[in-house]
Amino acid sequence: MSGLSDAMDKVVDVPRHEFAGDKPISQAKAWAKNNLTGKHTLTDSAGETVEYEISGKVIDKYLSGSAVNKSDSLGVHLSVQKHLPEIIGNSIEAEAHTDYSKDPDGRRLPENAINPKVLVHRFYGATSIDGKVCRVKSTILEMEGEEINPTAMK
Repeated sequence: MSGLSDAMDKVVDVPRHEFAGDKPISQAKAWAKNNLTGKHTLTDSAGETVEYEISGKVIDKYLSGSAVNKSDSLGVHLSVQKHLPEIIGNSIEAEAHTDYSKDPDGRRLPENAINPKVLVHRFYGATSIDGKVCRVKSTILEMEGEEINPTAMK
């Protein structure tokens, strides 16, 4: 995206999460479905304010084993979750591209077929947890005829 190297990232300070016990992901999922579902706003690479929605399905994906395994740690993942709208709102849109179909190995590559009804937006932000700065990647899908929907925040 044009001007990305000149953009100023805002680091969002995030406290450690308070989910405890033997089922922190279940606690985090219940909290998120009660507190995060609904409409939020972000600023895209053109400087436009855009409304997006976090759904229960998005929360399920965010707290899935595959998403958690891509994070630095479960603790970072759960801490970031409580501040997703603020982190996304302070993130920078770094790329937008069509939605590539998966190949037989499950990889999404530009040479694969595309879904013309979906545009993929990648946003990057930063958070500080206990003094450690972490990068946060948010993938947001813009679907033809629908509002954009964040699908995988890492």
